[in-house]
Amino acid sequence: MLPSSFDQPRAFQLTLKPGTYIFSATMLQSVYNRTAFGPWCAAYETEYQNLALIVNRLRQHPDMATFMQLTATGVIERYDNLRLGRLCAYLRKREPDERITYGILVYELNQAQLDEALGAERGVPRI
Repeated sequence: MLPSSFDQPRAFQLTLKPGTYIFSATMLQSVYNRTAFGPWCAAYETEYQNLALIVNRLRQHPDMATFMQLTATGVIERYDNLRLGRLCAYLRKREPDERITYGILVYELNQAQLDEALGAERGVPRI
């Protein structure tokens, strides 16, 4: 489950997995994203790159105390919302694989596509 405008409990995923991603049209346009509202821009990209470096270090060297500190200070939530904004910016450039309704879009993403969208762990390319 990805971040949304609805306050619902969910576990943060350090790494997104290949699979089926379903977005409403408004979610895809980042209308309600709490951190990366609207179009992807240079300021979002810079912050995403900086936070991705922190989260990637945490992926490589898992440490619960560090994770709890990053969560308490809002770093994890900001990263999570920026990651969603970046993924949406990537998906807006392509047609959905399916449509459930006119406003509910389905994307099938493999690992290479997720790496391209999110920058993987080898660095964060600009989109």
